[in-house]
Amino acid sequence: MIPRKPIAKAGVIAALVATVSGLHLATHGGPHYYRAFLGELYFVPLILAGMWFGMRGAVATAVAITAFFLPFTWATWSPAPPHGIDQLLEVALFNAVAVLLGLLRSWEAAAQERVREAESLSAMGEAVAAAAHDLRAPLTSIGGFAALASRETSDGSKARSYLAVVSQEVRRMEALTENMLDFSRPLALARQRDDVNGIVERSIAVVEPGAAERSVRVAARTAAAMPPLFVDPGRLEQVLINLIQNAVEASPAHATVSVCTTQKDASVLIEVVDAGPGIPPERLQEVFRPFVTTKRRGTGLGLPIARKIVEAHGGCLDLLNNPEQGLRARITLPVE
Repeated sequence: MIPRKPIAKAGVIAALVATVSGLHLATHGGPHYYRAFLGELYFVPLILAGMWFGMRGAVATAVAITAFFLPFTWATWSPAPPHGIDQLLEVALFNAVAVLLGLLRSWEAAAQERVREAESLSAMGEAVAAAAHDLRAPLTSIGGFAALASRETSDGSKARSYLAVVSQEVRRMEALTENMLDFSRPLALARQRDDVNGIVERSIAVVEPGAAERSVRVAARTAAAMPPLFVDPGRLEQVLINLIQNAVEASPAHATVSVCTTQKDASVLIEVVDAGPGIPPERLQEVFRPFVTTKRRGTGLGLPIARKIVEAHGGCLDLLNNPEQGLRARITLPVE
């Protein structure tokens, strides 16, 4: 029966190492094949440590085996080959196998985590799609009835102001359901050749009025003679608008958000740089998970959808903290 608790597993490994080491020393002076057989038994706790505890456990066990094995090596040392050298090679083999086992276990754990995450995202996507589909019809009805009721009320009345709030919240919920559907369904890209600097300028134009209300300036710093990209302009603008809005909201008043374009080898880089507090390094990848957000009223779908769109174009979206201040959102797109 395999022990469940880590302490019990560690005890099993320690007991096996101690037992094999004891037998090794007890057979000192006996036939050589006894010692050779017992030396191979060290691989049992070594393999168990790698399976149960990964790299750290395997290396720690190899160090323990080496510590137990050294007295035996010293006691049976012979300068005549191959008796002394083969024991040293065996110790080196234990440590090499420990590293290899640790690497294999780490790769396996990472692969299992990716499979679990994919399964979780698939199930979440199906649930989100069903919820968004069911929400669309009642939201449309609520928005329509609110608009009709608003026309029937007098200007300046409290009822009209309340209905305006209802209409505003309905629009927000409709945008949320659209984001949920974008996250859950495959993307259909309408690609065409377009100028990346033009896409940047159009995206900035959409965000500028809201940025001005927060006293934040958005500046385009585009490189000249950029190659045209084979992209879906509407989808790429959606990504940039989301990133620029995030940068504006993160920046203090009177700060500048920069949107830069450069070409690097066979790729085009678009960077949105804010002047905000940044994100803790351990959370830089976490914010790409659905429904994880650092904003008070955020949905947690903007960045996952943005990354999904960029990856559908064969590119990548990364978040990097600036050494001085702020966050850098970097889009890398291939030049086709």
